[in-house]
Amino acid sequence: TGLRLYVIFVSVFQVVSPSTNIIILFYRRQALSSPQLPNAAELDLPEKSMVKSAMEVKLRKVKFGRGSAGLLTEEKASVLAGRSETLFMLFAVLFVTAASVFFINRYRYGMWDHSIMIPYVKAYINPQLYSGDYLIDLKYDYYYTYLWLFMAALAKNLHIQLTHLFFVSYFVSLYMTFLGIYLIARLLFKKAEIAVLSLFFAVFGKLYFAEAGTIVLILVTKTVVTPVLLFSIYFFLRKKYWASFILQGAAFLINPAPALYVSAAIFILCLKNFKDFGFKKLSLYYAAFLAVASPAFIWRLSVQAKTFHMFTAVPEWMSLLKLKSPHQLPLLWHSKDILEAMLVTAVLFVSFKQKPEKSLHGNILLFTSTLFALCAAGIFFSSAVIVPFAVSLEFYRVLQFICYLAMIYFAGWYFTRLDSGKSAAAKLGAGLVSIGLFYNMENWLYIYMLFMLFTAVFVFSRGETIKKYFTPAVLALTTLVTAVLFAAKIRVLVNNAQDVDYLNIQLWARENTKITDKFIAIPYWEGFRVESERAILGEWKDGTMMVHMHNFGPIWYKRMQALGFKNWADFKKDFEKLDEDAFRKVAKEYDMQYLVSERKDLKFPMLYRSNIFYLYRIN
Repeated sequence: TGLRLYVIFVSVFQVVSPSTNIIILFYRRQALSSPQLPNAAELDLPEKSMVKSAMEVKLRKVKFGRGSAGLLTEEKASVLAGRSETLFMLFAVLFVTAASVFFINRYRYGMWDHSIMIPYVKAYINPQLYSGDYLIDLKYDYYYTYLWLFMAALAKNLHIQLTHLFFVSYFVSLYMTFLGIYLIARLLFKKAEIAVLSLFFAVFGKLYFAEAGTIVLILVTKTVVTPVLLFSIYFFLRKKYWASFILQGAAFLINPAPALYVSAAIFILCLKNFKDFGFKKLSLYYAAFLAVASPAFIWRLSVQAKTFHMFTAVPEWMSLLKLKSPHQLPLLWHSKDILEAMLVTAVLFVSFKQKPEKSLHGNILLFTSTLFALCAAGIFFSSAVIVPFAVSLEFYRVLQFICYLAMIYFAGWYFTRLDSGKSAAAKLGAGLVSIGLFYNMENWLYIYMLFMLFTAVFVFSRGETIKKYFTPAVLALTTLVTAVLFAAKIRVLVNNAQDVDYLNIQLWARENTKITDKFIAIPYWEGFRVESERAILGEWKDGTMMVHMHNFGPIWYKRMQALGFKNWADFKKDFEKLDEDAFRKVAKEYDMQYLVSERKDLKFPMLYRSNIFYLYRIN
């Protein structure tokens, strides 16, 4: 179904996209051919600026008649052209979003962090679920987001299935993320071609430090907060300060960490441009920001003292963090992660040669410098001097926004060189630099080769080819890459994407056990809570939450040890070595009634079996 919808959408888009360009050109030519319009000399404009003269005329308040029959006035032509370009923008962003969701990145539900997040939402909807689960009982103590409360309220009051709600929310969030990238690129470089090329780079998703990427494949707080922060940056650059500060405050309600990165960078911009604000206006903006963000601050401060040591690194917490989440500590990063970050940074610095309007470029430079400073501080206080507050905020994740800016600036620099009179070698060299963006993406080498072929076509083409065909060529390249490299891997599952056998055993547990029953689930698998809606002893995945709460780590680790954990490499083997007496002991200590295992020879009553898994009643 997804494939059919995508093919239909692409077919419609291929018709609409050229049509909108034709409409824009038609109205511009009609307007410029009107005898009532002054010529370039009368407006004191250069000849090549006549295409843009519509807005110039309006700004200079040049009055002219309605025009003769069949001809549009300049103002009407400008409005119609603007609407056509807006329509094209919305379709282009929708095209890229569909390509990402259905083919390139492929949305998932029920996987990875959803093993924790979906049970949170279900517990908010029905507090009787997961009764006695050590992780879910602490949801108010360390996971400071109103997103899941909001999602639970929608699902409960509007009777929406979570699978559908999550998919729609993900699609809309990703669409708004791409729209934010497009608008920022359009604002900086004033060309739709550059904005569309920015989307091409963004659609594949770029990895950077610590397994983090610019596109997440599931709905999490980061997915939703990213477009909010992108639009807060966009509105700040456009000097729409009320919208920017309100969005910054809203971002804190969704995910405080990335909201802090962007808000800190914008605060530095406010200091730089203090004369433009004045103390009174700036105070009002921040009053609005605090009014919106205050619920998040109150929630955080109300539980901070009992759950987290901000400045003292507890040795036990540090050792458990190295065990479960080594990517949080820079000294344990892989060289590949560092190389990716360095390549993106190099691309950004090279691309800074192409400067947009001076004031905008100055703000972007300072914004970027602040993000790099935050990243450097986070690395220092997570390695040389361990400060838990810095570790929990994961300052290295500011590279997400560095990546977006690198994509936008590179698109501007690349297109300008391609459209310039520079030599073919110089233009091809600009294409070669794109390796810094593509490196280590899925199928990155093939994408890079196709992009270089795309570059060569325009380098050796004649005349005005780049201006006429660049935008449709970028969209065609996106379609080609999607069809050739990713179409065969389509696997968009609006419903749970976990292993079918594991899902079946969860569903059986939900339908055939009491809501208060508890399970010893297989600890090295993830997501038993999602569909079973039952409390469990614990999973290895649960340990990720200790980053935000020190006293959770020892509780989690004790449970893993009770299930045989000695080291991760042998966890499965050690868990399967446990005999009936060991499981009875664990069940008695933690009040567990059922056991899920991959062993079929345990001497407990077997209640359900699948191809891989077996469910026992512990007697």
